[in-house]
Amino acid sequence: MADHRCDASQIEQRCLEQSRRALYYHSSESVPLVFASDLYELARLITGRLLEWASENPDGLVLLDTGRILRHVAAFMQGKTGPEKRSLKQLRLVQGLEFVTRQGYQPVRSRLIELFLDGNTFDPDRAILLDTSAVDLLDLEPERRRIRREDGTRSHRRRAEALERLEGVARRHAQLIAEAGGIGFCVSEIGPNGMIFGNEVGARLNDARVTSVSRDAADRFLGRYRLVHHFDARRRVPTVTLGPQVLSTEANAVSIVAAADSSGLEHLEDCLYAPGDSEYPARSFAPKGSGRIYTVSSAAPLLRTRYLETVEVEEPLGEQRMQQCVIDISIATGRPVSELAERDYEANPLGVRLLQRSDFGMHPLNTMTLEGLHSRLSGGLRRINDAIILHVEPLPHSAIMALAPWIARLQGSSGIQQAVAVLRSAPYDVPEEQMLDLAIRMLGGLHDDRLGLKSMQRLGYFDEGRPDYRSRDAWTFLDGLARKSEAFKDVGRLRRLLRNLHEVYGADSVGDVQVRVEALIRHFEDVDHLHVEAADIRHLRSLQQEWSSDCLWTSFGCRGRDVQYFGGTAVARQLGETLRTLSPDIITLPLDLDGSGPAPLFETLAEVFPVIADYQASRRSAEPSWPGLRIVGYRMPGTTGTPIEADVFVPVSIADLAAIRASIVEVAGLPEDYVRMIEQTVLEQYGVISETLGAGFLRNHEHDELRSAVGMVFLYDRPLDDVLAGRARRDEFASTPMSGIT
Repeated sequence: MADHRCDASQIEQRCLEQSRRALYYHSSESVPLVFASDLYELARLITGRLLEWASENPDGLVLLDTGRILRHVAAFMQGKTGPEKRSLKQLRLVQGLEFVTRQGYQPVRSRLIELFLDGNTFDPDRAILLDTSAVDLLDLEPERRRIRREDGTRSHRRRAEALERLEGVARRHAQLIAEAGGIGFCVSEIGPNGMIFGNEVGARLNDARVTSVSRDAADRFLGRYRLVHHFDARRRVPTVTLGPQVLSTEANAVSIVAAADSSGLEHLEDCLYAPGDSEYPARSFAPKGSGRIYTVSSAAPLLRTRYLETVEVEEPLGEQRMQQCVIDISIATGRPVSELAERDYEANPLGVRLLQRSDFGMHPLNTMTLEGLHSRLSGGLRRINDAIILHVEPLPHSAIMALAPWIARLQGSSGIQQAVAVLRSAPYDVPEEQMLDLAIRMLGGLHDDRLGLKSMQRLGYFDEGRPDYRSRDAWTFLDGLARKSEAFKDVGRLRRLLRNLHEVYGADSVGDVQVRVEALIRHFEDVDHLHVEAADIRHLRSLQQEWSSDCLWTSFGCRGRDVQYFGGTAVARQLGETLRTLSPDIITLPLDLDGSGPAPLFETLAEVFPVIADYQASRRSAEPSWPGLRIVGYRMPGTTGTPIEADVFVPVSIADLAAIRASIVEVAGLPEDYVRMIEQTVLEQYGVISETLGAGFLRNHEHDELRSAVGMVFLYDRPLDDVLAGRARRDEFASTPMSGIT
């Protein structure tokens, strides 16, 4: 094992010593690698390295991404005082890219000001910023002009002139950076498709250029979260960006490529093992000598060399890790665990290290792994009775997407009461296209009075005190779905829009509603995706998002009043009140203990777990015989998980997949991208179990649910005490980004 800790900075050396890892582990690694335990520790590490570099490089140029990790870095910086604060003020912040939007709005510049240039960290007067305000999006995309159509020649000339102005902006920006000595400290995050600062795989990487990025990538760079991005792939955002050539060639220059979430971890191996002359963006932004990759510890098993290192340094080497190693050896050799022989272990580097580290021989390792797999399969077949279950959804539709087969099984149990708490933690709203279609349908409904607005008002349809408030809309829609009647479905969805217009604008009469709907149509016909919308539009779109959740949960038997929505700064208080009122025995929620799951899950769990722990403590003091809360947890579809980290495997049949498709696409009205992601996850997980147990094991099993299975859902099912104990300390759930660097 090649250890190059001498090349690490002081703060990197401390991190390497704590993790017992090496900066380089194998000669095939082209970039040094540093692991942090979770997202917060990764942000602390980046902040500490920047302060360390700033003390030696006053007046240096700093290029920072504005994605997920850097939001926490910004919070750590704002908590600095004294010499550290003064050293940050001396540095010059450089803007890495900007999107071209409507009417001169510059979203990246605005986000940089919000994060770093508010006067608490970097000096805004010394920053080197991009200015694309002279070019309007309609100059580059004349086909979007609706007010006045132009002839083709004039449109072409307008576009050429706009591109020339943008190229000039890019050249001047690169020149300013070069004159100031080049960027000495750079932090970038690996984004969708391996993108770095708008540079995609295979793109020409020069110092500054005009390009375009997907709307998915633009959202992530601006810190906006979408569980599944279902925009038109042909619609891209014009962008002015920097390439890796703006990095300084000085010996003390530092370039850090960070990978924490699923989109970054997916491309981490390509970056780490890419050849030196590769133009892979992450590799180019981590050049030999000054480059670093910072990531979370859970990424190590995804990297072929670092997986071996994990087996070597993990202390103690737990049963979970050993069982996972046996499963990986089984898959690598193509042999079921029951047929693995000593030669299979000896022919695999992972097997050699496992035998060296464990106190067991080959046969005990195989037996232990098989017993663990069989136990998890049996656990997935158990039914729950006489329980109150609260589904906590920090992300839209997360429970349905991950738990649909498990929730469907509850419908055959006795004494089950379910409730849902949807946390508005993510800026997830109904897409512009759907809002436009809904508004156009509403205008037609007003003209022929198919909604009966006057009679609805007379009958108190908008009275929130009614026991069936919100449920009636969902019932009407589901009736239309069962009858295959678009008219019934329209009545349900448009009546919900009427409720929401009434709540947001107080629109009561047909005339008021028509004025509002016509304004919505104009807005969504000409909306620019990257603009920050007015508060009333955001509120309306958020309420429309609740409509799909209501329909989904109603289709699973929940009443409207059983589904609650919490948002803003009062989430913890609202959730606490629900827990005390409902007194649940089981809570379901997605688990993300290191921050590698989708944003903002990790941050939301930091708020949720202290509330749940306090509820358990207070109920135990009142009911000493109560056994405590159980947590049924899950990883979101599309994120990395392993079978051994789960406690139960729930079988998924063809009928279950059909029900999931119907719920997601037909009931919630969401795109099929959701369904494909779920199907891919459960089918892959079934493949792992089938391979490790043997092709005939599940097909010939005595239980019909396992024989009919085509997929598997991996779930955690453990006491809350065990979940809390899984962290180094309980306070980490409540830690804030202001707690400083440890």
